Amino acid sequence: MGDNPVSVERVGNTYFQITTLPGHSLGDGLHIRFSFSRTLGMHFLTVRAWYDEATTCTNGCGMVSGLFALAVWQVLSDTLKISAFAA
Repeated sequence: MGDNPVSVERVGNTYFQITTLPGHSLGDGLHIRFSFSRTLGMHFLTVRAWYDEATTCTNGCGMVSGLFALAVWQVLSDTLKISAFAA
């Protein structure tokens, strides 16, 4: 999204996982897994994030990364709402 390069690491039946690349505003080497499930007719999206080694951002840009994540998740959430409604 924007100037934040990522690479797809894994794709499964109910998830996909990306890793951030050099130049990403949160640092490179972060892993993010998006998992989808359905329970009692409700669809759920679970997001997990972790890193193998600390990055410049994981060591000290908490507020900036938090605001960035909030903005990104809002766009993602709105896109998923529209896509789910259309489906």
